[in-house]
Amino acid sequence: MSLRDLHPASWYSVAWYPIYRIPQGAFRASFLTYHSLGHAAQRRRTPPGGSPVGGGGGGDGCIVSPPLGMESYNAQGEGWLEPREGAASGALEGRLGAMGRAASVFSRGTVRRGPAQVRNNHPDYEFFLSRK
Repeated sequence: MSLRDLHPASWYSVAWYPIYRIPQGAFRASFLTYHSLGHAAQRRRTPPGGSPVGGGGGGDGCIVSPPLGMESYNAQGEGWLEPREGAASGALEGRLGAMGRAASVFSRGTVRRGPAQVRNNHPDYEFFLSRK
């Protein structure tokens, strides 16, 4: 199957959990990110200081699928979702709000399955919301 064979509404999610404790760190944050498979783009690799490689198939490129939605818990006070010095906090808050709304649409949206409309039920999303 190639990328062009995927339905534009195809998506996947990744749950990010800390798997070990970083010395002198209290990181406990977990994230659930949503990515589009239907809009993923195949990109050619560019070696440092060189020209693009690949693009003609043969597996020498990479797939780019940036997160379109996100939910998190235990992230408060860890600095993961706080603006860097000099960055506009309003822009970050707006982007995080948009990512949260998109996560809800991915997880709870309706999809057509044959002649019926069915509502998505994503247990990981419900788990993250219950811990927020």
